[in-house]
Amino acid sequence: MDAGRHPLIEVVTNAEVIECRGEPGNFRVRVRKNPRYVREDLCVACGQCVDVCPQVGGNEFDVGLKARKAIYRPYPQSVPAAYVIDRRACLNLEGFLSEKQRLRLEKMQKIKQRKQRDYPANILVCGHCTGVCDVDAIDFDMRPEEFELNVGAVLVAVGFQEFDARKLGNYGYGRFPNVVTSLELERMLNASGVTQGHVVRPSDMRTPIRIVFIQCVGARGEGGRPYCSRFCCMNAVKDSMLMRQHDPEVEDVTILYTDLRAFGKGFDDFVQRARDEQSANFVRGRPAKIERVPEDDTLEVFVEDTLGHQQKRIPADLVVLSVAAAPNDGALKLAEILGIETDAYGFIARRDPAISAVESTREGVFVCGSASGPQVIPDCVAQASAVAARAQLYFTDHRVEVGDTSGTEPGRYKEGGAGVPPASDEPLDLSGPPRVGVLVCHCGINIGGVLDIEDLVRRAADIPDVVVAEENMFACSTTGQDALVELIRDHKLNRIVIAACTPRTHEPIFRACCARLGLNPYLVEMVNIRDQCSWVHAHEREAAQEKAHTLIRMGIARARYLEPLQEGEAPMTRAALVIGGGIAGIQAATDLAVQGFPVTLVEKTDQLGGRLAEPNLMYLYPNLRPAAEVLEQKIKRLQESGARVLLNAEVENITGFVGNFEATLSIDD
Repeated sequence: MDAGRHPLIEVVTNAEVIECRGEPGNFRVRVRKNPRYVREDLCVACGQCVDVCPQVGGNEFDVGLKARKAIYRPYPQSVPAAYVIDRRACLNLEGFLSEKQRLRLEKMQKIKQRKQRDYPANILVCGHCTGVCDVDAIDFDMRPEEFELNVGAVLVAVGFQEFDARKLGNYGYGRFPNVVTSLELERMLNASGVTQGHVVRPSDMRTPIRIVFIQCVGARGEGGRPYCSRFCCMNAVKDSMLMRQHDPEVEDVTILYTDLRAFGKGFDDFVQRARDEQSANFVRGRPAKIERVPEDDTLEVFVEDTLGHQQKRIPADLVVLSVAAAPNDGALKLAEILGIETDAYGFIARRDPAISAVESTREGVFVCGSASGPQVIPDCVAQASAVAARAQLYFTDHRVEVGDTSGTEPGRYKEGGAGVPPASDEPLDLSGPPRVGVLVCHCGINIGGVLDIEDLVRRAADIPDVVVAEENMFACSTTGQDALVELIRDHKLNRIVIAACTPRTHEPIFRACCARLGLNPYLVEMVNIRDQCSWVHAHEREAAQEKAHTLIRMGIARARYLEPLQEGEAPMTRAALVIGGGIAGIQAATDLAVQGFPVTLVEKTDQLGGRLAEPNLMYLYPNLRPAAEVLEQKIKRLQESGARVLLNAEVENITGFVGNFEATLSIDD
């Protein structure tokens, strides 16, 4: 969402790279944009076309668990919000057209084919969607478009896909309806998913009493993939806790694991919490097979408990397969186009993992996230930040100076497009008494799974000065922002209260909505009912409900007294202080310095390198590079960058604020 509304980011969806030539700093990338048959600049995401569409297709977002119409929005928070037409589903018109309609459409098609030789064949459409689209956004004449981009660097972030569990017949996936994958379970647990957050057995839609998770499906030696997918263990533990909290009918959850890989900060504590709360039973063992009990459509899992030294037959109403992460089907083709290499498993290869986790085998082309192998979310975010920093090295001569892009001024963000209203020509009238609008967010099951949102909305509407109160499934989504904009317009609101999650990450989004209308963005008050209510009081629903209502009431009271604020400007010191001369500090200082920023690196000892400089660390994973050799290269690049290095120095005091800090150092000569 942030990328979609950022003024310096152009989002091109339904597109693919078909050619890349040139050199670092001056790549020429050719892109093919495939037709979506809906004009993004005209579609307002009203949904009328969906209501009248007679055709259905498989729902990719819900992993085939439910159908969707031939014209659809990929998922509730998709960017852009414009709809797209599945041509294959749309062409399946048997039974919907009269003979007269079919002949007329065939005649129209032949006429168009004579005029345009490249017109798609067999493009018969029923016309229901075009008949109700008030803005004429439906365009079946759309064809693929190609255009060229001139870029300084290329960043590959194509993610991964699930291993196909059908390749392993012993688990019964595809044969037994009550064997599902972890991603299918995620769609059940999501409040916007197929079952609105309730876990059910696909065979009869009843709540399962006994659930078994099977880890490492297609990994750790299965399916020809020896590697660990890293995120599966923690995902299973998280899901077990969610299910027990959300569905009290779930009595027993068993996790069958090879090894519990809880390697991240706080991950092991999370597993221990699951043990203490008895959210799941942990059994070390890989199942040999699963059998179906025809009488009640239950399952039996045959496994050897390698710690308890006994064979077990575990009954289950639902079995969840934690399937491995596999490279995307198009990764190999993309690698060929970009002139980079892949590893033995099909992921994008890195030039030297011991030195950099984000450099591909071609200079100027970087990789981040699960495109280079399975990653957990914190690592994906860290690598994305690293890639952005490294990519800037190739276009420092083209740096664009912009103001604050947090959305706090009208006109900062791109206008128009699907569901995005243009900025107001003049500020809204704020005169008169406070007119407060309240928007309460479900946030999937993060909030709605614990709190009664309808009750919170109803009680908020009765508070003095509240003109309107409404609920929204995802208030931060594009459609949620549009709903907020419409509330402000329709009810002439001059104060806004958003009851959702943390303002740390989401307040700029809602401020941007107000700014687009000319409403001062500092007239928004956020109430954090996720972190402070539903998350911490999940087992005390009544108390959490009352606390949420109290917090919303307090937010409304505060909103009454909010006053418009204006932004000012302050001089910025364009220099950086890096504290710590380990490998992370060396890399950060180098990347900043080569971009032309003055950098001072402070290290309290008499040498750089940190852990990498310890004599007992000889070789680095995964390619067994000598640690001393890697450190030598890093220090050489640091010296060449021009960064200032202070050894035997410590920070005594730091004062100031962002853009204008002052640091006092003590240096031991």
